[in-house]
Amino acid sequence: MKRILYIVLCIFALISLSSCEKEKETNLIGRWELQSVQDESGDEVIWKSPAIWEFTKDHQIFINEVYYSKWSYEGKDIVVEMIATNKDGEILYTDYLYVDKLTSQMLILLSSVRTSSGTTPYKWIFKKAK
Repeated sequence: MKRILYIVLCIFALISLSSCEKEKETNLIGRWELQSVQDESGDEVIWKSPAIWEFTKDHQIFINEVYYSKWSYEGKDIVVEMIATNKDGEILYTDYLYVDKLTSQMLILLSSVRTSSGTTPYKWIFKKAK
């Protein structure tokens, strides 16, 4: 009897873990309007506006309808890969943004952007686009 109870509990644990990932993915998929980018002090950083980021089911990201990058899972966390290029298209560096908060209407990504003086944490705030 204990063995059956243990097996049932394990099955429920696996189902609940996979449903959390599906809920995150369901909330992420779609179009998001970038509201602001803030540095560690909360000051807003200049960003080209408007910026609509679209996250697709096949793990691609389009910014203003142009293919930009990809997103993936790192463990249970959703990670956005950002590749910085120069005007000739050469890759300068790659940064990774991690989902800090995700609901059906709000997305907050955290990153450490490389600058000439080192790395600086940034917060990217989005709302669901209509």
